[in-house]
Amino acid sequence: MLTSIKIKNFRLFESLEVKRLGRVTLLVGKNNFGKSSFLEALLLYLNEPSFFTLQDLVSCRQDHSFLVGEYQLFERPVKHLFYKHMMPLEGEEGIHITGNKGNSPSLHIHVTKEKEEDSKPFLIGKCQNKKGVVVWSEDFEVDQKKKNKVISPSGNLVRGTFFANLFKGKFQFVPTMGIPDWVASVLWEQVNLTDLQGNVIDTLKFTEPDLEKIVFITFPTGAGTDRLPMAVVKGFQEPITLKTLGDGVTKLFHILISIANAKDGTLLIDEFENGFHWSVQEKVWTAVFDLAEKLNVQVFATTHSRDCVQAFSKVWSDNEEAGAFIRLENNEGVVRAQEYTAEILSDSIETSVEVR
Repeated sequence: MLTSIKIKNFRLFESLEVKRLGRVTLLVGKNNFGKSSFLEALLLYLNEPSFFTLQDLVSCRQDHSFLVGEYQLFERPVKHLFYKHMMPLEGEEGIHITGNKGNSPSLHIHVTKEKEEDSKPFLIGKCQNKKGVVVWSEDFEVDQKKKNKVISPSGNLVRGTFFANLFKGKFQFVPTMGIPDWVASVLWEQVNLTDLQGNVIDTLKFTEPDLEKIVFITFPTGAGTDRLPMAVVKGFQEPITLKTLGDGVTKLFHILISIANAKDGTLLIDEFENGFHWSVQEKVWTAVFDLAEKLNVQVFATTHSRDCVQAFSKVWSDNEEAGAFIRLENNEGVVRAQEYTAEILSDSIETSVEVR
């Protein structure tokens, strides 16, 4: 389990250190203070290292664009992943992410020449893990005078690394808007024939007490076929779409099937509170803490909601060793992590101190 992390030169973070991460960690902070960037750093660090992961991170922020010029080349603005949106020059440190002290995996993405005789530098990434060193590089021309530009003769478009790697297990990601139906159908199939199926349905009853069963049906589309989640609900003569029951049921379903498929791994949840009424959030956090312990999953989530923080605080108070709470603060462009204990968070909420 990741118990600490240092992030350098990534997105908003020139140098960010979090000394204590928990089994379940909740991050808060104002807009553009780095909550999503923190999750992206974890995704990059914990996911299978690949240049296409970088492209997906750029694409999700709509930072990707095309360079139409004399050579009709594609511009790959991975510069936006680096601090201040600037590509590092050859020999500069670049993105550097390290985990726990001691036997620590590390990820380093920088610009260098692979060999002394190479005529131009490469964007190269190295991931040191328990299996050894994984090295990947791309033949990208880096303009050393205009270090905010990276140009590649490759015509490959952005690939879906986020969801393509989900089926390998041990790493799951629930974005703000949830996961695609076709991904949810695959994850549900992995759960449906196990003893966790009952846990998922029972927990979903927090938001829909009459829910009895969830099935996916296949239907034709213009591009082929797609999968649609249907709910069997007591009192209805036929199944209805899961989304008919509201955003809260759908979001909770995505969280539950993702944590079940992240056994012995990691789950990231962006904007945890989306769709949840305040009255069910404590029950949902209790389920997340319990499943994370049962399945040996480390969970990282973000929120803007005071109700969500308050519910988390109540559950964390009963599982003090299992949780962690981090507030990202930005002081004149420098982002720092303010770490709370369960007691300090509880006291702050009781005295109406702003913690979001």
